[in-house]
Amino acid sequence: MSTQPAISLLDKTDKHLLLQEDITKYKSKEQFPGAYSLWSLSPTAQLCLLVLEHNGNISKDIARRSLKNKAIYHDKSVLDSIIYESENFLKQ
Repeated sequence: MSTQPAISLLDKTDKHLLLQEDITKYKSKEQFPGAYSLWSLSPTAQLCLLVLEHNGNISKDIARRSLKNKAIYHDKSVLDSIIYESENFLKQ
């Protein structure tokens, strides 16, 4: 599901639902750090990033580019910032 072609098939409502679900899953995983590491949080944040980018919020930040391309990133603050940005996007 975390590919641009699949995301492009979704309408605005479905993209919002996908972001909401992904944010919920990310926050749920955060509550159990012993079970979910950055390796589990990264793909969840990557999906949010792909949805945001599909809506024109393209970042040139190297950390985000790395997450987009590899589906994993070693700095949780980068992942958290994407989730925060996704939450703000949903408020618009």
